[in-house]
Order: sequence, then C-alpha cells, then structure tokens
Amino acid sequence: MDLNTYSTEITNYTVNVIIPIGLVFLSLSIFVFSRKNLNKTNMGFLYTWQCGADMAAILIYFLFIRISFGIGAQVSNLSDFSCRILGLVSRTSIHLPSWINVIISFDRFIQVHYRGRIVWIKSKIKLTVLILTTLFGIMICNIPNMLRSLKETQFQIRINNTLANRTLWICTFSDELTLATDILSTIVRTYLPFVLISTFNLILVKELFLSKVNLKMKNQRKEIQFTIVVLLISIAFFLFNSPISIVFIINNLFRFNESVRPFINSQLLSFVLNITTNLAYWYQCLNFFFNLMFNSLFRDEVLIILRIKKEISIASDSNLSSLHK
Repeated sequence: MDLNTYSTEITNYTVNVIIPIGLVFLSLSIFVFSRKNLNKTNMGFLYTWQCGADMAAILIYFLFIRISFGIGAQVSNLSDFSCRILGLVSRTSIHLPSWINVIISFDRFIQVHYRGRIVWIKSKIKLTVLILTTLFGIMICNIPNMLRSLKETQFQIRINNTLANRTLWICTFSDELTLATDILSTIVRTYLPFVLISTFNLILVKELFLSKVNLKMKNQRKEIQFTIVVLLISIAFFLFNSPISIVFIINNLFRFNESVRPFINSQLLSFVLNITTNLAYWYQCLNFFFNLMFNSLFRDEVLIILRIKKEISIASDSNLSSLHK
C-alpha cells in the first residue's frame, strides 16, 4: 500500500469516524456549558462559543471532504468563486477557535488581576461584541485568500507502467502569495494565540501564588487550578496544531528552493501534510475530553447530568471572581 492510499484512508477515518463523534461530543459540551450552573458564568458562556466555533470548523472540513469525494473533484476547483470563497471561509473558521481561547484567557486575566474593577467584561453582550469583532479581524487577515483563482496545471500519472499527461484546474495563486498567506495563517492560528494565552496565564499563576489579597485558601486554590487548566488545554492545543505549521514551512521551502527538491520526497511531504492537517482537526474533536480531564467544573456538571454527583450551585462561592461574573 503506497503513501497516497494511506493518506486517503486516514482522511476517510477522520471524516467518517472522528468528526461525527467529535460533533456529537461538541454538541454535548454546548449542552453542559449552557446549563444553569455554568451558563451564568463567563467561563460557561465563552466555552459555549468555543465549542460552537470548533463545530463550525470541523463541519466545514467535513462537508468539503464529503462533497469532494462525492463529485470526484475538490469543491474549490469547480470555479473561481468557490475557490476564493472557500479559501476565505475555511481559514477563517480554523482561526476563530484559537482566538476564543485567547479571549477566555484575557477574561481570566481581567477578572483576577483587576478583581472586578473593570465592569464591562461582566456583560455577555459586550463579550459577544468582542468575539464578533475578533471574527471580523480574522476575516480581514484572510482577505488575501480571495486572490486565489483556478490555474491550469500539467502533470504526469503512471498507467500500466506508462506515463500519461493530464491537465487539471487547481485553486491556487502565486508562490509568493502562497508563502505569505501560509506564514500569516500559522502565526494567526497557532503561534500568536499560544504566546498571548501563555503570557496571560503565567502572569496569573505568578500573581495568585504571590497574592496578598485576603482570599480563603480554598478559593485561591480554585483560582490557581483553573488558571493551570486553561494553560494545560492551551499546551494541548499547541502540540496538536504546531506540526502543521512546521510542515507548511517545509512545503514552501520545497516549492521555492529547487536545490532541496532532490532531498525531499514530494509524496512523503504530501502524506505528512495530510496527517498534520487531520491531527489539528482531531484536537477540535477531542475538546470534550480535554475539558473532562482538566476542567473540574465541567466534569462536575457532567457527573450531575449522569446522576453520579449531587448538584451544588457554583454561584454560592462569591469570592471565585473568574467563575461567577
């Protein structure tokens, strides 16, 4: 079995198994975060948005692959319009969940650092405006993808040990723009969000350990634990998303530098690119399980739904600044 066959099988497994399961558990996550105990908190509200953004990203990928398999050609290669719109929509959809993670960490930072002195962050309407403004900014960053167009490409395939010439229309643009948009995409999707998330949370951990504020020890432990939870989930996000950014760089090096082409197996590179792309979507599908492992409030709510644990309102703990605002 060659690498192309393995690659196709992995994509099929992602689309037919991982993504449907992911959509079910993301729907369950939205249900959990929308429940009375969590929905009244900024955390529940923002994580509901994050799960919705994850669902949108993997659903777009799912529909793109399924329709492409169904018609025997990539949807983006059907027309200039589909080429441009899909380039904008797909990249915007995969960037938004990263930035909702940033907003979650920013909310934590504001609530703990300023101890409720900044009132506007308590408004869910204003948080929604912040998310929609972020979405608009991401779309602006991805406008260069609207410069894509269909270009005729000649290539050779082997049929019965004979090389045959084929012509294919591919959605693409110049090598320079491809490199620029790939670099921008990796920065916007992975590196800049991870730096911001890590900075916010590391500052909070330091502040909470050194805090002279008169907090109950139990509440302070909860603050520290939840900050570490957000940081751990962010590290998982980085580990799942950074491989594709590295492969993007190698792929562009392969395209631009002819001297390295003899040392890089193009079929292997295509295979690794496909694996890392699927890996990034697997992270979004596993969101429920990361919250179940790391987020004690989410886990408690799931146990309450399963009738394993007695319901206790988190709102009773009024000193836990980041959870009841």
